[in-house]
Amino acid sequence: MINRDYTMKVEKQIYEDGSFEWVASFLEIKGIIGVGDTQIEAVTEAEEAKKAFLYALEATNSPIPEANCDVSFSGRTTVRMSKRLHKLAFECAQDEGISLNQLIVDAVNVYVTESITKRKLMD
Repeated sequence: MINRDYTMKVEKQIYEDGSFEWVASFLEIKGIIGVGDTQIEAVTEAEEAKKAFLYALEATNSPIPEANCDVSFSGRTTVRMSKRLHKLAFECAQDEGISLNQLIVDAVNVYVTESITKRKLMD
């Protein structure tokens, strides 16, 4: 099974009645999305949809979209934070039932996505 590291975008979709949902999509694969009440649900759904889509392409010998990655990154970084923030983040991760690493990745993803969205709205 082919697995490419596609660029995921996670956005909070707010409706007129004040309700909202999270939507995760891939920049390189139009139409493959995940929706959920939480960011984690949306990302999980999007990843499952991506796997099914890539499986179907592979099964039919169709071209697989390339991931857009101009620069090579290892996917690893070191983060320094106060002991108090470390403890609070760890407790939040436990409450969510995820690892501290996943919590940090999710937080960075939300921040980056919101930053990109704000820049696009200002253009």
